[in-house]
Amino acid sequence: MSEFSGKDFTPATSKKALEAKRAKNAILTSSCKESLAVVYEMLGGHVSFFEWAEDNKTEFYRLYTKLIPVEPKIEINVNNNYTDVLEAARKRVSTTIDSTCEPVISNDAGESDGQ
Repeated sequence: MSEFSGKDFTPATSKKALEAKRAKNAILTSSCKESLAVVYEMLGGHVSFFEWAEDNKTEFYRLYTKLIPVEPKIEINVNNNYTDVLEAARKRVSTTIDSTCEPVISNDAGESDGQ
């Protein structure tokens, strides 16, 4: 049965349980990383790793490609001309409907044409 099931489940208890689980996972992750570092050194460290990589180049490159950070490719086109889009938006904003459902179109000075 899950730690989140049962009649005592409330948002407050679930939040506390999640925080406790995250803290436990952080400790385990930290402990695991430390253990791996110790074992790595005991196995010969960088020298031994290099010797393994020389004999297992394909596996080394598979591991390496999984560890290198991926930079997203972002393209920004600064040559777009949005004049038409902006002009159409200005026209839509300047056209309003009065209480009689008659369109009222504002002139450039912001005053409505007397209709």
